[in-house]
Amino acid sequence: MDRKLGPYLIEADLFEDDLGQVCRARDERSSQNVWLRIFSHDVVANQKVQWDFMQYNARLREMGLRGLWPVTEVISDGTVTLAASPWLEGTTLMELIQKGPFDPDMARTVTEQLAEILEGAHRAGLV
Repeated sequence: MDRKLGPYLIEADLFEDDLGQVCRARDERSSQNVWLRIFSHDVVANQKVQWDFMQYNARLREMGLRGLWPVTEVISDGTVTLAASPWLEGTTLMELIQKGPFDPDMARTVTEQLAEILEGAHRAGLV
């Protein structure tokens, strides 16, 4: 069932990780799909994690890194903090892995793309 947080209508829960929940949502202001991260209460309470997250995303915006996309908006109402990023259509690496072993051409393509992303992240001082 759809639920709403701020201007975002959550359409699908995607996964949870150490930072909180990630969903696909629709920005009702622009009718665009977005990745929406809903931060866990532990993360919201940890000032250092918040600072690191915002610094990471500021560097992504500055560098315009291919393969990594920055947060375009952070909203907090005191009980819920969420961050929105542009939705990118396509297959995730997890979906590719779950399909089974890669053929050699696909393995090379994925490896080259990951190397390019990591190189950019290193240049930006993110890792």
